[in-house]
Amino acid sequence: MAIDDRARLDLYQRLEEVLGPEPAATMMAHLPPSGWGDVATKADLALMASGLRADLEAQINGLRAEMHREFGAVRTEMQQEIGSLRTEMHREFGAVRAEMQQEIGSLRAEMHRSQRQLTVSLVGMMTVMNSALVAVVAALG
Repeated sequence: MAIDDRARLDLYQRLEEVLGPEPAATMMAHLPPSGWGDVATKADLALMASGLRADLEAQINGLRAEMHREFGAVRTEMQQEIGSLRTEMHREFGAVRAEMQQEIGSLRAEMHRSQRQLTVSLVGMMTVMNSALVAVVAALG
């Protein structure tokens, strides 16, 4: 049987006749606005909480899986970038090494040329000095 506003009013008026206005109002305030079938029980709340808990756990697990995927993608991307950077560094260091070897070779060649020129100059001066010394000895002797 559905309880409508007319039935609630009839009940209130009868309670007012029997108990008086204040107790009738107190009694009506403690009744649910609709039937007792619409009132949730502890079991209803527990079932609803269980469903909410399962939904929340599913969402958390989904987020956890998504985070693992994203971190894995970031890790892979970083490894690729580091590998690329490592390759670039090897290439650049190789170029610097080759450039330095070329400069050192150039410097060596220049030093050898300078050393030869100094040696030729030194031998020439020694020859002149020896010739002068022989001339002096011959003139004295």
